[in-house]
Amino acid sequence: MNIDDQAWRNTGRIVRFFGIDGRAMILLILAIYYISWITIGILAVGILGLVLLENMKYTIPNAYRALKVLIAGKYRPAVVSKRLGRTDR
Repeated sequence: MNIDDQAWRNTGRIVRFFGIDGRAMILLILAIYYISWITIGILAVGILGLVLLENMKYTIPNAYRALKVLIAGKYRPAVVSKRLGRTDR
């Protein structure tokens, strides 16, 4: 098998840039666009926060969901849909 035949397996992986989650590059772009001590500090704190989240085995979406659960508490709104009954029809 050719390596290109199995390239689809890599589509679910997290993008990494020097070992840091690729979504942190939004902060890097902000710091490059507007260079000041404040944006460099925000960049450093943001990347440090992401590294700490990864050490606690959280990804960004999972940490966001955990934060929502922390804020909402035990309240869960009812989900109403028109699909009732079997879903395999």
